[in-house]
Amino acid sequence: MVQIAAVHATVRKRRKNSKSRENDAESRKQSKKAERQRKALIQKYDVSKTGQLSKEELKKLLIEDSKTEVSDQDVDYYFKRFDRSESGGITQEEIEALLASFHDYLRTKPEAEEFMKKYDVSKDGCLDKEELKQLMIDMNGGGPVDDAEVDEVMQAADMLKHEKIEMQDLLYALAIWDSSLDQRSSGSCCVLL
Repeated sequence: MVQIAAVHATVRKRRKNSKSRENDAESRKQSKKAERQRKALIQKYDVSKTGQLSKEELKKLLIEDSKTEVSDQDVDYYFKRFDRSESGGITQEEIEALLASFHDYLRTKPEAEEFMKKYDVSKDGCLDKEELKQLMIDMNGGGPVDDAEVDEVMQAADMLKHEKIEMQDLLYALAIWDSSLDQRSSGSCCVLL
């Protein structure tokens, strides 16, 4: 009986390993496919043949992808945020995350524009710490908000690290603060990353 159980255990282990190898193979296949798609995308829009996209090339891609007008400010934002290699262009490795973020922004842009109209008192297209604090106070039902809390939200949501919240980052900042308020009301604690 012990031998049969051992055989069954071995068979189950082999099946599991086989499924794991199949999953690994599928994962590698999907990864290769995504890599080919990124490469084709860069090649299609890289008219300068540098292997990466300039701001002008990126703008053309974003306009064609979204079928809407894209501002130079938006292009500058995504360029600064996603040129992680600091190569002066958007590479094949950077394009997928950029497009995912851009699509999220397009989906939430109308809501972000409404908040920006109300809280961007300086009318510079982003929220500084005082403007962000006022938004956070309003979300807190008029209750007080510590400067440390504003700093935490600013630090986490300011993707360009320039002490301002761009419209593209505004809903992320709101989500962080909303989560913090939820934690507060439930009496639990969390650490913002």
